Amino acid sequence: TLTIYDTRPDLKEYMEAKLPGYLIDADVNECTSRVSTADSLAKAVGDANIVQEQGPENASFKQTAWAQIEQHAPQDALFWSSTSGIPASEQSKDMKDQTRLVVVHPYNPPHIMPLLEVVPSPSTSQEVTDRTLEYWRSLGRVPVLIRKECTGFVANRLAFALFREACS
Repeated sequence: TLTIYDTRPDLKEYMEAKLPGYLIDADVNECTSRVSTADSLAKAVGDANIVQEQGPENASFKQTAWAQIEQHAPQDALFWSSTSGIPASEQSKDMKDQTRLVVVHPYNPPHIMPLLEVVPSPSTSQEVTDRTLEYWRSLGRVPVLIRKECTGFVANRLAFALFREACS
């Protein structure tokens, strides 16, 4: 199951309106039946195998969020951020165990494109990186391991270069 935590007051209505549009070639009712919401961060991550953070592109927010998530999530839960501009090494600054966090950046549009960039920090454990790559491969996705943290990510840089060239 997927548990979503968000502070927006209209979360359930928003999900009902937006989620079906992303479920291409899928049974919408079957998929949405596996999605629930939580009214606190602790409840959302308490039994999680994977915690995927998709909050604001703000380093302070992410640092605070990961420190809180780490307090409530199981010891073996994978921690992923889909940021495009804040490296895992910066996000994990306030975590007790910085080996748990890795950036998993989807290529856009993520519900169509199978490519993901997996960007560990120098502190991210090899086990976390390996489990992350294995998970995405098991879903038929194509994770690409980026061995050096950088902002903007390789695939997006190439895509925008091609887009600019096509426009000119």
